[in-house]
Amino acid sequence: MLLKLSLPVASSAKSSQKQPKPSFSITPYQFTLPVMFGLYCHLQGSVKFRKGQAGKIHPASDYVQSDSHKRQEKYRLFADAISDGHPPKPISYHQIHKLAPLRALGYFSWEEERRCFLTRRVFPTNFDFLSYSYVPEGWGALGLMLKDVVEGKYKGRNQAYTEIPNVKAEKTLIPYLQEVERLNYDSILTIPIFKPEKSDIDNLLGAFAFYVNKSENLPHNDSRLKRCFKKFAIEMGSKLIEHDKSIRQSKASLVKILQTSYATKAAECDEDSICELLSK
Repeated sequence: MLLKLSLPVASSAKSSQKQPKPSFSITPYQFTLPVMFGLYCHLQGSVKFRKGQAGKIHPASDYVQSDSHKRQEKYRLFADAISDGHPPKPISYHQIHKLAPLRALGYFSWEEERRCFLTRRVFPTNFDFLSYSYVPEGWGALGLMLKDVVEGKYKGRNQAYTEIPNVKAEKTLIPYLQEVERLNYDSILTIPIFKPEKSDIDNLLGAFAFYVNKSENLPHNDSRLKRCFKKFAIEMGSKLIEHDKSIRQSKASLVKILQTSYATKAAECDEDSICELLSK
């Protein structure tokens, strides 16, 4: 059973040396790839990964932090794997397309003004995924999740996720059935991510989608998994807000640099040189 195996748990393992802040932290939504890589490793430990063309092959379980004496070793292995913001890829497309119960994970940001979800990142990155760049409000599995949000089912964090056991039975997924057949999955689990204030549509940041081969591999009413995913969603909400703040600060810094650069060049230009440029 896929999502009922090992679960994402908090780890007290910490690197002995302070790690520098990775450059990908200010690339929009790039940090969600290592997050999805970690989730994937927890939920599907048998898939084998390799970092680069000549890297050593590791099963996903090697990256999972556990309570064993190898915790620190696993932490270092995971940290090295995501250090550049590009997690390892499964060594075989056949593994993820035919054998792995969890086909892929995706993160979609909620764009309030446009009333749609934008496809931001998908893992594994070598998965032939996705052919659509956005999901309009009310459509797809995210539309069914949004319906639960609007109906208040996530209020007070009572609900952890929305399950779609049979995607072929849902009218809102009709436009995506060709994709479903191509990518060989029957079920989807979605987890909405909110701002810390409230779990409603006004505070919705985005959602993670888990593409699963069969409905029996969904967690259904697993209480432990619900607790884990609730905690995950709360922590991701805070991380996304921090990430957005970093992006805005980075953009502001870039604007200042450009303004200074142009101001310097303008000050160096005299009237004759400007006329010369205009005459060309």
